[in-house]
Amino acid sequence: HGLRICIWPVNHLIQLLICKSIAGDGLQGVTSVALYHVRRQNVAMRPALKLLSIYSAICVCMMFLIAETRADQETLHILILNSYDEISAPYFRPTEVFKEKLQENHPGPIAFQHVDLRQRGTSVQFQIDESIAKLILNYFPGEPPDLILAAGPPAIDFWIRYRASTFPVSPFVAMARESYLRQVEFQPSDALVATQFSFTGAIDNILRLLPETSRVVFVFGDSQSERTLSEGARQQLGPFSDRISFEFTNDLTIPEIQDKLAGLPDGAVVFYGIFSSDVDGVALRRYSGLTMVRAASRVPVFGAFDDQVGDGIIGGNLIQVEQIGSEMTEAAQALLTNTHVPGTMTVVPLSKPRYDWSELTAWNIDFGRLPQGSEVLFRPPDFVEKYASWIVGFVVIVVAQGLLLITLLFQRQKRRKAEQAHASLGRRLITAHEDERRLLARELHDDLSQRLARVAIDAGLARSHCKTEEGSEELVKLHAEL
Repeated sequence: HGLRICIWPVNHLIQLLICKSIAGDGLQGVTSVALYHVRRQNVAMRPALKLLSIYSAICVCMMFLIAETRADQETLHILILNSYDEISAPYFRPTEVFKEKLQENHPGPIAFQHVDLRQRGTSVQFQIDESIAKLILNYFPGEPPDLILAAGPPAIDFWIRYRASTFPVSPFVAMARESYLRQVEFQPSDALVATQFSFTGAIDNILRLLPETSRVVFVFGDSQSERTLSEGARQQLGPFSDRISFEFTNDLTIPEIQDKLAGLPDGAVVFYGIFSSDVDGVALRRYSGLTMVRAASRVPVFGAFDDQVGDGIIGGNLIQVEQIGSEMTEAAQALLTNTHVPGTMTVVPLSKPRYDWSELTAWNIDFGRLPQGSEVLFRPPDFVEKYASWIVGFVVIVVAQGLLLITLLFQRQKRRKAEQAHASLGRRLITAHEDERRLLARELHDDLSQRLARVAIDAGLARSHCKTEEGSEELVKLHAEL
């Protein structure tokens, strides 16, 4: 009805314009006639206008229904605390996976609010944290966030300090290494996702592939979290100190690290840990630090995360980045749906051994040294794998041609047999014809010739005795004989 109300004045205006164009200014009678015809046409179009009005009304109702449905689905607000920033390793990729999978599984809209804590260990970090806490309150002036995610020990430490003064009751998901999470006091309702990694296992992997290794340089940055990791590595690697010397780059600048790696002798390797910034505070985004290390190093480079395979590390039992993001998503959904079991911790194990084929080949590492069940990635396909489709096509064509040739040969053999049978039949027919002719000739010669000879003899006798009674009898017999 609303559509018809809108169309009605426009429709009549169009009618008047049509009449004006038909009649002109001074012909009122003609104008009336034209208006009459236009109205008649309008009456004929009324069913179509009714259908159009009904269709428009249905569309408007559906639009209002969809709008009300979307209004009922409230936006899910999630606060993500980044230890450094949104694109710094190693936490950027698990966070990306978390966001992707949560958006796939959640039916309504989601608003992600990232807060970069930039925990670089500076002297004014406390004042910065105070300002960030106030900023977080301004991000959510009305309702608190529906979920809070802290990726990495720096972000977790920040939230533990300022939780009570910001959003103490909001569901919380924490992701960090298992040894760290077991030292922090959380609320029973918090969801914990823990990662595992063993520096002794990493050294065992290095010695398995490169038994002559005598020196390992660990690349870590200057932040407090990275220094804590370096100290933990020193403690774990004590049993290897009599065989291998260990060095750490926490106190070096990027140029100094490059020079150090470029001058390493044979028998040394590099282990790339977490490198978010150097001692001068130069920040490195994503895996740009790994790219720099791989380009500067003249010895093999190992790492800790599986998404670094293909970017310069050789490989081993690595931290599963994608799996961490998936476990974070499941933990968040459990909190949002009130199905989380309090006091539980999800531990993501290390991956099975996986290695980069190009790095193994570049450093001449024997593939026989790889652990059993290892997965070698980025291996170029061999000749059969590379041209498998061409080989299959060629085999199919050859087989098809072979079958066709066999069929043709079989048909040819059948045709020759048929031709031979036909020729034999022809020869038999000709022989039978000749035999029949010879039989007829023999019969003519043996029977008819003798009779003709006898008739000739009788005719001669009859001629000599034609005037006697005996001759007359011979003529009668001759006639009967003929």
